[in-house]
Amino acid sequence: MALDQTPTTDLGKGLEALQKACPGYEKANNYYCGALPEIFADLRLRAAIQRTGLSLSLNFSHNVVDAVSDRLELVSYTASDDVPNTVLTEIWDDNQLGLQAPNAMRKAGIFGDAYVLVWIADGAEDERRVKIRYQDPRTVRVVYADDDPLTPAYAIKRWDEDYAHPLMHATQTRHYVDLYYADRIEHYESKPGAKGDREEDYIPSTVADSDGDNDAPPHGPVEDNPFGEIPIKHLRTGADCYGEPEHAQVYSAQDAIHEAVLDLVTTLVYSGHPQRWRLLDAGADTSQSTAGDEAFYTYALQSSGDTRPIMGEPKSQLKSSPGSLWELTNTKAVGQFDAADSRTFLDTINAVLRYMALISNTPFSRLDPSGVVPSGEALRTLEAPFVRKVRNRQLAYGAVWQEIFEFALKLAGHDGATVDVRWAPAASTDDADTWNLVQAKQASGVPAAITLMEAGYDAEMVGAWMKDSGFVLNQKMAALVQLGEFLASAATATAAGVIGAETVQQVIENVVGDLATAPSAE
Repeated sequence: MALDQTPTTDLGKGLEALQKACPGYEKANNYYCGALPEIFADLRLRAAIQRTGLSLSLNFSHNVVDAVSDRLELVSYTASDDVPNTVLTEIWDDNQLGLQAPNAMRKAGIFGDAYVLVWIADGAEDERRVKIRYQDPRTVRVVYADDDPLTPAYAIKRWDEDYAHPLMHATQTRHYVDLYYADRIEHYESKPGAKGDREEDYIPSTVADSDGDNDAPPHGPVEDNPFGEIPIKHLRTGADCYGEPEHAQVYSAQDAIHEAVLDLVTTLVYSGHPQRWRLLDAGADTSQSTAGDEAFYTYALQSSGDTRPIMGEPKSQLKSSPGSLWELTNTKAVGQFDAADSRTFLDTINAVLRYMALISNTPFSRLDPSGVVPSGEALRTLEAPFVRKVRNRQLAYGAVWQEIFEFALKLAGHDGATVDVRWAPAASTDDADTWNLVQAKQASGVPAAITLMEAGYDAEMVGAWMKDSGFVLNQKMAALVQLGEFLASAATATAAGVIGAETVQQVIENVVGDLATAPSAE
């Protein structure tokens, strides 16, 4: 009867969770980096391609990840008042978050999960110094409560360090684990020679006693966490406990492209250096040439009589050079095998790319920029599923970045401060057609705030713009110009009896009233 090996402690459960998740993360990273497996339907085909020495990787799956991460741009982070806002700016600059924040979100796209450690900087004399560091999901994992899958119970971090063994004169590896709770941090280290895979491999971290004479027994330091939060925050691509890599659905498509590329390049090699054949005359005596070849290139096995090459494949006695003459005895015909049509593989690659774009909701222009890139309304229609995906990521990541910044301010002594996070528009708004359409709508009387929100800007950002004096003045001036054009047309229409004077007067009063009550710079 097998013993139940299910771990019962947080340490054991955390180690098991890390081990189970790691293969999926490694696979996601391999596909993003282009370290792709070679899959062939026939072993002889694998051997034939391996003999060519080709090692190719035309990787498109990383484009699926980068297309999303490139649209995730944090444009502002604002604290609730001026003092925390200044501190937050210092924290942003000290931790190089202009580079590290996009990197953390890109890693979340690669793995489906990414973690950020927020804690007081090591050795910081001033507790206002806060460190914010990306953590690899292959070494860090947040474990959620069994009864509430959205509430983190604790976080585990495992890492290795090499050290020189004093007796064995060799380098050995020691494993370390930290468990992060809302009220404490527990530290563990592996036993000498242990693999570090199970909870039995660990003991509480050994520390010297306060007077430094090492006469106190080893004990596990439990670092106090007085801030009431787990200091590791979890970025994930979805609403579940753990996310899914952005490119997980296109693994098979990337495999198909990888094999098609290998076949294509192999075909090109055979096109440049075709394989030839020679058909002998019926009844031709080839014993003399065969014996000569075998005497030099092969030897006979006494046990079986088979021959084996001495110096690899037997070389042809015919030289391919300009002006050369081949003398072929006992030969009926010669020829060559035609290589496969390369267009077959190119068409296959293009078709799979389109399926890849469809499956992952990625704009096809990110996979094949050679085609005509649409603009204006056509672009917005094609990008609609992709834009929805980006906005979902903004919702998921935005809530976590808010937690990160607010906890960082708490560590810096500003408990209770709230932070507002703003993103750049998820939709593409840089093309001329988009802004021509915005201007056309405004010229037709659609309020400027509505047109800007339709262009992808959120309501609060538009509201801030509307309070700007220059923006409001431009809107008022544009309305006055339109009013003047209306009056010129209305005079002609009134004289012709098409429109009544009372109607014109009512329109003027409404427009002037709107201008008078428009928001000011104050």
